[in-house]
This record gives sequence, structure tokens and C-alpha cells, in this order.
Amino acid sequence: MRMLVGRLAPLVCLLCLIIATATTAQSQVGTNYGFEVNVTKEAASGEFVVDVIVMDLATGQLVAKPQLLGPANTDLTFVGTNRDYEYQVVTRPTSTSVVSTIEVRHAGTTIRQRLTVAVPH
Repeated sequence: MRMLVGRLAPLVCLLCLIIATATTAQSQVGTNYGFEVNVTKEAASGEFVVDVIVMDLATGQLVAKPQLLGPANTDLTFVGTNRDYEYQVVTRPTSTSVVSTIEVRHAGTTIRQRLTVAVPH
């Protein structure tokens, strides 16, 4: 256990948990989405690893679970489909904040949510 903690100590971890709910009045089905973003900076490479989970809160359906990897101050983008969901995830990690945007298209409705979270020092 000590060896594991010692190996993790050099890593600078930035953990941002974002749960957002986006709603729209256009449709009653599939219009509530939540997303969670977990950002870690790897000390050796200086790149950010961004894990994103997008959920349809009305049905409990997992919409997307991409992992993005890249340098700071760069838009990290993932576009995909999951059955009848189409989605785009864009996140931009910096040394002071993480800006994340999701866009989900489902059943004729498009939902877009953007959040900015300060990175703790």
C-alpha cells in the first residue's frame, strides 16, 4: 500500500466532479441529461486525461462514456452515437479551470449544456 501511495504522490491530480441537468420544454421524453467529468493531469507527460459520463436522467440510460487525452488549452472533442442518441463532448482543461460542453440529440430534441469549474490548487 505504501508503495502505491508513493507512486501516486508525484502525480498532480485535478478532480472535478460536475453533475449538470439540462432541461427543455420541447419534449417530455429524454430531455434531462447529467454529466460527470473527472480530470487528471499526468505529471510525466503534462497531458490531461478527461473521463466523461453522460446519462439520460429520465430513463437511466448511459448515453456516452468517452475518455479524452490531450494537452492543456486545447479542445478535446469526442463525437459518437449510442443507439438513437447522438452526442458531442468538448472539454478544455487549463491549469486554472475546466470548461466542458455536451450536446445530445435524441427523439428530435437537442440539449446543450456548458459548465466551467475552477481547478483547485
